[in-house]
Amino acid sequence: MIDPLGGEVDLKAKRIRATSDRIFRQDAVRLLRAVRIEAELGFEIEPQTAAWIRRDAPLLTQSSAERVRDEFVRLLAMQGAAAHVQRLDEFGLVPYVVPELESLKSVAQSPPHRFDVWRHTLLTLDTLERVVAAITGGVVKPSDMAGVPSVAWGDLARTLSQFASDLAAHLSVEVGGGRKRALVLKLAALLHDLGKPATRSQDEEGNAHFYNHEPVGARMAALRLRELRFSGNEIERMQVLVGQHLRPAHLARAERLTRRAVYRYFRATGCAGVDVVLLSLSDHLATWGPNLRERRWLRRLEVAEILLSHWFERYEETVEPVPLLTGDDLIEELGLSPGPQIGRLLEAVREAQAAGEVGSREEALALSRRIRDSAKRSPI
Repeated sequence: MIDPLGGEVDLKAKRIRATSDRIFRQDAVRLLRAVRIEAELGFEIEPQTAAWIRRDAPLLTQSSAERVRDEFVRLLAMQGAAAHVQRLDEFGLVPYVVPELESLKSVAQSPPHRFDVWRHTLLTLDTLERVVAAITGGVVKPSDMAGVPSVAWGDLARTLSQFASDLAAHLSVEVGGGRKRALVLKLAALLHDLGKPATRSQDEEGNAHFYNHEPVGARMAALRLRELRFSGNEIERMQVLVGQHLRPAHLARAERLTRRAVYRYFRATGCAGVDVVLLSLSDHLATWGPNLRERRWLRRLEVAEILLSHWFERYEETVEPVPLLTGDDLIEELGLSPGPQIGRLLEAVREAQAAGEVGSREEALALSRRIRDSAKRSPI
């Protein structure tokens, strides 16, 4: 065997070595590929190659967005994604893939948060892999970056493993470009707090607040995915995941989760609402870590169980009820003219149906008449 570059020695030592100092300048996507191969093989990039990667990192902007995207998502799709993103950061590559992540560093948060937004983001990504594995019976690397108490993982598995096969099938559905929901969800974990730096404020006691960071972050995430040439479906899904990631936490604060609240949740999130449940649980665990409050955690699991059971087991009852009326019914029975009022009435009936307040065509018509009569006094 002819081996002029000493590849056999590096192979045995599990080292990744650039063949010259020009290879990254010839094709800058190799900068990402080197990190991806390191992660796939469990090898280590040797010091001189690492130095060249840091030197040539800015050249990544000269590569097509599609090629950068493809290498990045291959890295993100692997187990241990948070550690792989950290590795990109060590080489100075993050600003040339998702530049918005740079602004998360050193953005302080108040308790129960333990770390700045950047560190919390990595913990959320790592925890998400563990949440999905705990529910579906998958395997993850033993280290737990967030330091979540082991009892919490047992609680999670006992409560939500009933949905294991449904969730596995749900996450395996392709969204766009051959990429699956599971990948988009991991990307959402990485981007879920993009809006925090721009919305940070501090009260008189010195506590940090991030009011409306969800919609701000959703817009930022959509722009980044657009720059990276993700599909329209992926961008739309990302906006829901980032924009609604706190919604399950808000539902958990209510004393009782009603059918109406469940309907409104899925009306706002659609099928991405399932993924939002997983992201929200991961966010919660990453926030609290070893300081997790049992009562609060069990309530979050209770809400997650209710939401998932309605989606997977009671879909036609509360998520998307079979219509009791059509627009033509309202026009004929109530003497209404075509227009926006028809849509509003149908939605009101659908919500009442999901809430269990109407169950027949006659009840739906009666409700429509009451709403119509009320609208004459106070337009809906």
